[in-house]
Amino acid sequence: MLNEDKQSEKKSYYVVGLLSVIMLGFSFALAYITNKSPEMWVLKWLLDFIAKFAMIFVTIFCGDLLWKSLGGRPAEIKIGRLFSAIKLLDKSKKTGLLDVYNGKEFFLNEIPVRLDKAKNEIFIMGNYLKSWVNIYPDFSNKIAELANKGVIIRFMIMDEKNVKINSFTNSKLPSCSMDDATKGIDNFCKAFENILNKLQPNAVKPSLVKVNDGLISANLCIIDNDIFFTPYFFTKSTGDSMAYLASGKETLIYMKYKEEFIDLWVNNGGTKF
Repeated sequence: MLNEDKQSEKKSYYVVGLLSVIMLGFSFALAYITNKSPEMWVLKWLLDFIAKFAMIFVTIFCGDLLWKSLGGRPAEIKIGRLFSAIKLLDKSKKTGLLDVYNGKEFFLNEIPVRLDKAKNEIFIMGNYLKSWVNIYPDFSNKIAELANKGVIIRFMIMDEKNVKINSFTNSKLPSCSMDDATKGIDNFCKAFENILNKLQPNAVKPSLVKVNDGLISANLCIIDNDIFFTPYFFTKSTGDSMAYLASGKETLIYMKYKEEFIDLWVNNGGTKF
């Protein structure tokens, strides 16, 4: 089908080229006749009309041929894509979405840098936050350091007694069974205790809430004006999923995910903020 389209397009170029040559040849013939008979004003008018039309025809034909030979497409398609890009930028501004990462790449490369820049608050939510404890090796020390600097830190994980915890457990995946979920919750609670033991007297004590009423459907991290979230997949682990970055407290993604965090927090015994 593609070959037929290319052959058809090639034939159309031959036809257009041939018509251009014929029109130019006809205009030259008329020019010769009118020079022999200056009083033939009708032919002069016809000559002028055909010559101008032929030049416009040839210019468009040659321009489009050159553009295609350089690998381009017709101008209207490029203009359409430009307007689509402008609309996409406008949507990005409203939603706040800035970038997309591989889940494991995000934890290894982005989280350490982002945590170093935290100034005011950090909210972290996940089923049992295994990726934070396992992939980010300096997790406890870094969180304690930030708390000692006065950064407000809140953690939220699933309660092991919540019957909905098995919604995202998949025994076919490595380390994603119900036993792994229970162990993951226990490991994070131990990591949290480790953080508390590293606090100085003037530190802002981090908070931990377990969700027994409701369901956590994404791995979420809010650091000041930035928000990172990884929607949970049933057939993929968090490290193999996609992590999204959005920015701006007034943007749609930031507001909606923070509302979800606050609602779950308050509904499960956390202090309203």
